Amino acid sequence: MLVKELIEILQQMPPDMPVMLPAEAGVDQPQSVYIAKVAKTRRNWSGTPVGNFRVLNEHMSEEIDGDAFDAAIIDLNEVYEDDTQNCFVL
Repeated sequence: MLVKELIEILQQMPPDMPVMLPAEAGVDQPQSVYIAKVAKTRRNWSGTPVGNFRVLNEHMSEEIDGDAFDAAIIDLNEVYEDDTQNCFVL
């Protein structure tokens, strides 16, 4: 999904409706939105067809399967102070 596709879908909804994301066995509100470099990994971490991409760090080069790319991340966690570039804390 692209950012523009998500915007098109959200524009069809009431603008004052809360946004919730799946979290464990329930749902919760996102805490931040940011841009990060991500890549598909060789290891299937979750055992399902979801969750097979990782936000990259300097220790993951041997686990990458394909090219890295920038992605918009909607996160249930707040971002650390040193990671606030390109970040919108909600």
